[in-house]
Amino acid sequence: MRLLEEQPRTRSELGSCSRNCWPDADPSALAYAATHHIALCQVPPRDIWGKNGPAAWAPVESWLGAPLRSVPVDSPVLRYLGAFGPASVADI
Repeated sequence: MRLLEEQPRTRSELGSCSRNCWPDADPSALAYAATHHIALCQVPPRDIWGKNGPAAWAPVESWLGAPLRSVPVDSPVLRYLGAFGPASVADI
């Protein structure tokens, strides 16, 4: 997380930087674990008109400048059903 607080990083950069702490682990697996288990967001520039590049990640809270709020699980489910219902349990 400290690495991402310093600046947004790509998965490749995360993997390379993580080698120092976990030299025996697969750097790619470490990077994917970080991007899937920490509340992160992709930050610009990403797919600017006429250009393409790798996704860079930053912690959501630092990017937004505010803490994440806890939302009861039934609220998004009810909103989903209101927009797309009727739906089955599998759809949700």
